[in-house]
Amino acid sequence: MNRFAFGAPLLLLAACASTGSTDTTGTDTAGDTADTSTDTAKDTGKDTGDTDTGKDTGKDTGVDTSDTGNPDTPKNGYYGQPTLGIVADDGAGGANVYVMDSGATTLTKVPDLTVGVKATIACAGSFLWVLDPQTGSTAESAYGIDGHTGALVRTLALPAGFGARALAFSNGSFWFGGDGSANLVSFEEAGTEGPTVDLSSLADSDGLPEVRGFVPAGAGLGVILARTTGSSYGTSKIAAMDLAAGTILGSGDLTGGNAGSTATGIPGGVMVETLPHGAVAGTLEGFDLTSYTSSGTIIDYTGSTRVASVAGGNDGTVWVALKSGGTTTLHHYFADGTELGSFTTHTEAEALAPFTPKIYSGEGTGTATTVVPYDMGAGTAGTPVVLGATIKNMFTCQPPPGPPDTGADTAKP
Repeated sequence: MNRFAFGAPLLLLAACASTGSTDTTGTDTAGDTADTSTDTAKDTGKDTGDTDTGKDTGKDTGVDTSDTGNPDTPKNGYYGQPTLGIVADDGAGGANVYVMDSGATTLTKVPDLTVGVKATIACAGSFLWVLDPQTGSTAESAYGIDGHTGALVRTLALPAGFGARALAFSNGSFWFGGDGSANLVSFEEAGTEGPTVDLSSLADSDGLPEVRGFVPAGAGLGVILARTTGSSYGTSKIAAMDLAAGTILGSGDLTGGNAGSTATGIPGGVMVETLPHGAVAGTLEGFDLTSYTSSGTIIDYTGSTRVASVAGGNDGTVWVALKSGGTTTLHHYFADGTELGSFTTHTEAEALAPFTPKIYSGEGTGTATTVVPYDMGAGTAGTPVVLGATIKNMFTCQPPPGPPDTGADTAKP
């Protein structure tokens, strides 16, 4: 509304000739004097005509749908659904595959998929993968599974006899290593075959490098190499790779026995399970990926009756299940060997898989097999999940969290 403020009205005065006067001789000497007065009056009137006191209480509940772009797809590591994967005996000479995502309490069987009892689980890209190693001229495949639904969504054909044991997602490509080939082979995300990397310079006397595992470590990739020729075993080797360039950055030997199936990244390198030849228990050994030398034994469990399982905690920590006297005790360690805690399982454990904030223990065999979740901190057991089939392999896929909490506050203002 336009508002106009009005001041005092202006009075206009005009001089007029008199028509009734006969005086022609008088002189008017009364001169007009100038008005020098000052108007000091103040306008104190208030405009009360505007009576609109309404308030705008409307809320904008619209959703901006103009930005439909998706975040960039990660180019390294694992970024899929946190998933527990299990390979379990099917009772007919093969194995079935089961998954359980982080929000579920039941296992889902992957339909229409049967693999060998030596199949292993790997985590790469957005899928949980099952590697089904074969020897000789037998065709071989790697199976990509959606960890949330349990659907088989990707199948990649590997060379016959490749013996796949290791898988990594690096720079947008899937890289495979195995016992039966001197090469690492790759596939683009769409499934197209990519380049290979020759590792024959790292082979032992049988001409095969025997890749047993990939371990992301800093900006690089650690490669675990077994040393087996027939029935003889040698000291395992660790190499560092730049897969983008297809080059070997360096390598060195472990000081313990042959590398087992478990390894985890630690600051500056990797920690690897080693098994003394002919023994049932061994050590966890560190390896520096800058100097390419062993850091020595970090955890020694050679005095145990039996090691049921060793599992990397996906955060630089490690879990070890030790059997003694008919019971199994789970031990949790920092990368430097400091023990974080331990607790005893319900029954003897046959498999182990950290699945933060729980650790899952496969207990029992045959139709009596259950998967029991334990709280990592308190050690209290949750409700067992009935599997009813002997576990052959058990693994968890989780995007790596930050470094483990060591209790020191390193935050800066």
